[in-house]
Amino acid sequence: MYKKVLVPLDCSPVDDVVVEHVMKLAKVHQSRVILLRAEEEHPYGLHHNGVTKSKNCLASAKKKFDAASVPCEVVLAKGDPVQSILTNAETLGCDLIAMATHGHGAFMDFLLGSVSSAVRHATPIPVLLIRQP
Repeated sequence: MYKKVLVPLDCSPVDDVVVEHVMKLAKVHQSRVILLRAEEEHPYGLHHNGVTKSKNCLASAKKKFDAASVPCEVVLAKGDPVQSILTNAETLGCDLIAMATHGHGAFMDFLLGSVSSAVRHATPIPVLLIRQP
């Protein structure tokens, strides 16, 4: 049913939750997984340490999918995370976006913003939200 699953990562501990869930889902559906990390640009360009952390994060998650024999590729995007997720999901022909949520509640979402909320309201592609326990 799901042939291509986009998994945006934020390089935090919640990534482990979505990676484990999507790994099981991908095995059942024989899906290809695309791991995405969007690195926001700063006024003086991309911060080298941030890019290195993002590459390490993507490589670590990819190793897990490789070990489970789940086809996986990585994309390191520049720019706004929400727009990067929406653009890549459409461009790459994804039929599911699977994201972890921090589960900090509506008030904190209002104060901090919520990438998952913005994505689910802006895309026609199904979005699977996996809450950190």
